[in-house]
Order: sequence, then structure tokens, then C-alpha cells
Amino acid sequence: MHRMLPWVLIALLAGGAAPPCPPEDGEGPPQAQPLAAGFNAFPPCIEVEWTPVALQGRPPLTITWKVDGQVVATGESWIMDTGEYAGFHTIAATVTNAWGSATASSFFIIDALSVPALLAAQNPAPGLAATVFTATPMRGATEWQISWGDGTATPWSCDFSDPMLTTTHTYPQPGTYPARLRGRNCREPVLQGPILQLTVGDPDAIQITEFQVQGCEFGFCVFDAGEPLTFDQAFSATPTQLRYDWQGDGTVDQVSTSPVTVHTYQQGGVYRPVLTALRGANQHTRQHEDFILINETGSTTIFADGFETGDLSGWSASTGLRPSAASVRRGRGPASPSGSGPPSRMAAPRSPPTARRFDDGHSMKE
Repeated sequence: MHRMLPWVLIALLAGGAAPPCPPEDGEGPPQAQPLAAGFNAFPPCIEVEWTPVALQGRPPLTITWKVDGQVVATGESWIMDTGEYAGFHTIAATVTNAWGSATASSFFIIDALSVPALLAAQNPAPGLAATVFTATPMRGATEWQISWGDGTATPWSCDFSDPMLTTTHTYPQPGTYPARLRGRNCREPVLQGPILQLTVGDPDAIQITEFQVQGCEFGFCVFDAGEPLTFDQAFSATPTQLRYDWQGDGTVDQVSTSPVTVHTYQQGGVYRPVLTALRGANQHTRQHEDFILINETGSTTIFADGFETGDLSGWSASTGLRPSAASVRRGRGPASPSGSGPPSRMAAPRSPPTARRFDDGHSMKE
């Protein structure tokens, strides 16, 4: 029930005429209680009946209805069509009989059309189903509709039993769609809310999130030939096929429907394997991040213990020049076949390598 201002009694005097006889029991100016209409705020496009309650006064009584000072009706009650009003208004009822009148007033608000933004429960998961709901309840609308951005929309509905208008839609294919809520009433044209960009994923999308051999240290992956290597693998979805290029040379060496977690390199060399995962019509390829060095069986790793500390005791190097089989001649003319003529000059062979000792106690041949 509306909260009302107190009744204001106004005495009406007929100009120049004698006043009525003194009132008897039940006679006198009417008295009325506040107006009643259920709520202070109403949606548009409905009918609201205004009625004064507990009227007291000797008949006949005449009731005049005014909205914002303008007479809109006379009678015991007034049925208002809220579609004709918007915003804040004052309503008054004046009750009159032969001895005077009384007026009661109240106010009412007709909600203006306001369309809130849509929210998504989550980005549509594989299966392409999207669930959306409103950020706040819609106001001022008698019907609502959701445009999904794919050329389809819900039918116009007047069902507001769920004030959040929670709705689910299935998209035909992956993509990004501009979904939005629409509202309308009998007074105002269709009003659209802000756009919600819905990104719908591909249920067959696949991505390799991890492909790494175990046992690498500081970015070095060094193993012996014949040693089984374990590869950690992870995927964004279950692959339907896996293709392994263990050599990293562009040739598929192994095909499987489930991850192959162990592989053994039988020959020494440097490898960088490549994995391709397939799902439906989609595929994703990932190359091993580090090079894998495989030592020949029985060979010594080139990275000797202690190299990272500066200890070169495990390292050795030798250099030397071997003279060519043909003699190197230098002079002003050709050599005499008989041995006569000016003597030729022959480059002397380089002396054998000698050892040179460094201050740190290590030696290197030069």
C-alpha cells in the first residue's frame, strides 16, 4: 500500500449563497483515508486501479482524480494504464459533498526501460553450449529477447519468473559471437543492451602443452646410446593420433593412438625430435625444446666432469703441420734437372710440436 500524505480538508463556500444547514449526525465534509494501489513503482503497460479507502461523509460523494494537477477521471476509482506514463508522478483524489471536500495524494513511479548487460557463466566448453544471464534484473520491460549473434534469437518472452533470465544456447560452429539482450514495452521501442563477446571453442581443438625428455640438466640433454629415454607429454584434449619424428629430420618414425613415453636412440648423434598430435581435422606440432646429444657406446662424453668449474684436466688438444709430399721450391728460376745452376731454397719442415706449460699447471701441445 502506498504511503500517503495526510488528507487536507478544504472548505468550499458557495459565492454569495447561504451555507447549508448545520450538519446533523453523519453530515459534514467528507473524510477519507490514504489512496491504495499496491506498490509505489510499477512496470509499464499494465493497469493499476486507484481507490480511496474508508471514505466518510454524507452522500452524494463526488471523487475527482488528478495526475500532476491535471484531471484525468471522476468516479469511485480510477484504472490507470501505466503505458501512458513514465517516471515520477503525483496522483490526487478529491472527494466532495455538499459541505466541502477532502483531498488525498500519493506518488507513483513507472519504470523506464533499462536493458542490462549479459554475463556468461563460462566460455562455452567443447560441445559449443553457452549459458548466459543478466548482470542485473531488467526494468521497465514487458518482453525480452536474447540475440545470440549467429543470426538466431530467442522468441520474445514475457516470462520474468527468473529475474536473471538465465538461458542456454548451442552454437553451430566455433567462433566469436556478439550476444546481447533486448527489451521492449508498449510505450518504448526495442532497446538493446551492451554486447557480450562469446568465444566458442572448437571441440576438436588440440594443443601439445608439454613434450620434454626427463634427465636434462641446465639445458643439456646428454645420454648414452641404447639408454631408454622417458618423454613427458601433455595435451589440451585427448588426441586421436600421435606422430613421432624421433630423428627430427621430417620423417615420421612412429605412429600411435596413445602417447609413446619411452624411446631409445641406438646410434650416437644430435637429435631434436618433433611430435604432432591430431584430433578430428585439427593438428598441432611441437618440437623438443633442447637438442638431445647421444654418445656412442663406449665413448667418453665431451663434457668432462669439472668443466663447468674451470678444471681443464679432462681436456686435451694437439696441433701440428705435416709437410706435403712435394718439395716446396723458392727461387728466381726453375730448378736445374742436372743439379747445376743456382742452388734452390727449400722450406724447412716445421719442428715437432713441443709442450708448453701454463701457470695453472696444465699443458697443451703446440
